[in-house]
Amino acid sequence: MTQQQQEAALAQGADSPEAGAQAGGEARDKARDEAHDKARGEGGVQAAAGITYFRANTDGTDGSPTGGNAITVGPNGIASGRNALAIGNAAQATGGYDAMAMGWDARSTAQSTIAFGAGTRATAHRALAIGESSNASALQSIAFGASSMAMGELSVALGYGSVAEADGTVSVGTDEFKRTIVNVAPGEVSESSTDAINGSQLYAALGGGSSVADLQYFHANSSKPDGAATGSDAIAVGPLADASGSGGLALGLEAVANGQHSTALGSNAASVADWAQAIGSRSVAVGAGDVAVGVNTQANGDGTAALAVGTGANAGGAGAVAIGHQASVSAADSVAIGNGSVALREGTVSVGTLLKPRRIVHVMKGELDSDAATVGQLKDAGLNLNAAGEVSNAFVAYDDATLGRVTLANTLVTSLVPGELTEASQDAVTGAQLFATNQQLGQALDALSQINTAVEDITGGDAGVKYFHVDSTASDADASGTNALAIGPNASAKSTGAVAVGDAAAVTGAGGLALGAGASVSGSYSVALGQGSVADRPNTVSVGAADARRRIVNVEAGVADSDAVTVGQLRTAGLDVNVSGNVGNAFLAYDDDSKARATLDNTLVTGLRAASLSQLSTDAVTGGQLFQTNAKVTKNAQDIADLAQTVGGISTGDADLKYVQVKSTGAGATASGSNAIAIGPLATAKGGGSIVLGDGATMASTGSGIVMGRSARIETGAGGEGSIALGNAVYVSANNAVVIGAAASASKADNVAIGGSATASGSTSVVVGANAMASVTNGVALGAKSNCDRAKSVSVGSASLQRQIIHVAAGTSSTDAVNVGQLTAMLAERDALLERLQARLAALESA
Repeated sequence: MTQQQQEAALAQGADSPEAGAQAGGEARDKARDEAHDKARGEGGVQAAAGITYFRANTDGTDGSPTGGNAITVGPNGIASGRNALAIGNAAQATGGYDAMAMGWDARSTAQSTIAFGAGTRATAHRALAIGESSNASALQSIAFGASSMAMGELSVALGYGSVAEADGTVSVGTDEFKRTIVNVAPGEVSESSTDAINGSQLYAALGGGSSVADLQYFHANSSKPDGAATGSDAIAVGPLADASGSGGLALGLEAVANGQHSTALGSNAASVADWAQAIGSRSVAVGAGDVAVGVNTQANGDGTAALAVGTGANAGGAGAVAIGHQASVSAADSVAIGNGSVALREGTVSVGTLLKPRRIVHVMKGELDSDAATVGQLKDAGLNLNAAGEVSNAFVAYDDATLGRVTLANTLVTSLVPGELTEASQDAVTGAQLFATNQQLGQALDALSQINTAVEDITGGDAGVKYFHVDSTASDADASGTNALAIGPNASAKSTGAVAVGDAAAVTGAGGLALGAGASVSGSYSVALGQGSVADRPNTVSVGAADARRRIVNVEAGVADSDAVTVGQLRTAGLDVNVSGNVGNAFLAYDDDSKARATLDNTLVTGLRAASLSQLSTDAVTGGQLFQTNAKVTKNAQDIADLAQTVGGISTGDADLKYVQVKSTGAGATASGSNAIAIGPLATAKGGGSIVLGDGATMASTGSGIVMGRSARIETGAGGEGSIALGNAVYVSANNAVVIGAAASASKADNVAIGGSATASGSTSVVVGANAMASVTNGVALGAKSNCDRAKSVSVGSASLQRQIIHVAAGTSSTDAVNVGQLTAMLAERDALLERLQARLAALESA
């Protein structure tokens, strides 16, 4: 190539890297050949000497290859290890075996190491350092590039100045200088993949943009320090949130959960004792098992298991319950309900204050001695109450608390219902009864025949629901009933509409409410208020137990029939009530609200005037009058006694069905399976141990499923073993499926469909939400109208309805979901590296 051709090629190389490289290479080859020719002409070493093309220009000391099979090339070189190779001025290969050092002052000091470049260092087993001043100082580390450093075991530092400090890492820069990794092939995206993901894959994952908006429904805006979860299995969410208790949950600005398994939800909420629950801004739960719900609420009793619900509520006694705005309890085992209500005495229930009492209305009539009585019961007893709740009349009272005598002052007792005529009867007999004794004998016999027929009809029926039981030994809160709510450790709400709040509060009765530690409700639609309270009868409100009763204080005088009555009203009516609440006298009361009977307890009614004996007489008959007619009623008495025994049996049997009613004109239920239960018109239970409840509800298979709801059905053929169908028109055709919601359906084993018209048709699919569906294997559809149509996937929407997944923690493992914060940080880091690289490329292009 001529000089002109070389210059043209070099000039062309300025615009074409390939052409420039070719021209430069040809020029270098020519210059090398000319230099060699000149050296030969000046007496250089010839090829015959065996070192053709090898030249050295130095006056340094010769190398020292002291190791077995070692080689040194260059002055001052050292190769002391076996099979060592040292090439270059002062190069040193001193490792035990197979060390290589190439370049000025390159040093390879450990077994199987390579140091390539001026000033390089490879000082650990199998380390590799390539590039001027590069340093690989850790086991099997690699430093590639001038001034690069690999200090972590199995680490790699790539590029000028790069530093890899941690074990098992790859670094392409430093904390101050970062690089972008380009031309990365797309990594495999799978559950087990460990491939690197490139920008195009991330671009697609972000929906076609370099960033995405905040996660829908989840936002955090604060410059305060991050929270801390130092307890085992603890969770802290929010600035300065602190979850130091084992299993604790702190959610909100400066929320604190110090107790084991405690919960603090809300700004500055604090639960400082084990199992304590503080819910609401500035709420505080101090005692073990305390529950505080609402802004500024405090559950800080002397003992444990206090409950405060409502803004500013304060439960300050052991086992105290304060419900309502500014409700306050300062005594143990007491309850305050309502805005501003105060309970100051131990073992009481307050619904107001001394200056602002409240009425308790819609109270069911009491039955036991410790039940609250209603105004209606007082009225039924003959008392008249005005609009203010004051008693305006009196009554006939017993002579004393023994209930042994009622003394009348020559008084005519009239308008009596005819008394019972038996050998042992103590009823007052009317004149009309004596007058019509013979006529009544015939009527009694006719009546007896009719009653015997009725007895046969009644005793032939069902004695009650025999095989229904509820039991639980769960240690954690359990809200397994439909629409149930359980708050507190060991709280249990297992029935429909049940609410259990407090440590070990338990509700097994439908619609029951238990508030307070250890409160228990087993009666349907009943309420237990306060620690240890027991409501074991349907439609009752209990504020204590048989051996631990409480007073209801600050009660407004009742005026309606279902209002609670105060002690003041009883005293106004003439009753003597001592400091213990016991009545020192009594009065004669009707047996029930029909006012058809008044039963005396072995009481002598004396001073009666002789009654009028006529067909229409309702007067009480004296002993003298009755003595004259005893001989005439001997046979009648025996007949009536037999009749009373039969009627008593009927009454006892009827009590079991008191709270079970079915009103329908449809065909009867059918339970053909072994131990099956069917309740409702046309209800059918064919499976052994199955339970069917509802109009037209059907368990058509032989499995032991549960079907509840109008026209709900578990289909035949699929077995239906273990399946549950709850809701009107629900349809199940597989084993172990759970379907809840009107018109919901499941057609594969182990399906779950919850929500109106929810459909789970894919194998082991799960659907939660109205009109949601999952038609693929292992699919999960969450939310109303969500559609899961890809196997082994989770859908929270559909093609036309998308939702965001919020409150996602930063991923740490390869299969974790990545949140927006991580993606934003990654993109920011990428952009910074790209800017630095572009700057360096611009500098290199300028150079």
